[in-house]
Amino acid sequence: MPVTIYQEKQTGEVEIVPRLIPAAGEDVFTADIEVTELHLVNSSGSAVTVTVTDKQGTPLPLVAGVSIAANADHLRQFRGRLCPGGLHWSASVDAVVTGAVRGRQ
Repeated sequence: MPVTIYQEKQTGEVEIVPRLIPAAGEDVFTADIEVTELHLVNSSGSAVTVTVTDKQGTPLPLVAGVSIAANADHLRQFRGRLCPGGLHWSASVDAVVTGAVRGRQ
């Protein structure tokens, strides 16, 4: 299912519709983005690990293997962390963590 992106044309700010993160991984953005906020919500009864990377030639982590406790959330705010090539995420358990990203393109 494609990622739905809302864009504010005057400021360049973008935000995705919150979505479940697949274990197989998913490209959230496929062009450079400056991430300003990442919100992850684990709705399962067990801890889940989420990894978020950029999409440059050798991907580097934005969030490297963060463990989110059962029924908890994780919020990271940035001042515009550049993710060259876009953003990719995956979870250790399929479709139990809801993810949302806000940034500028």
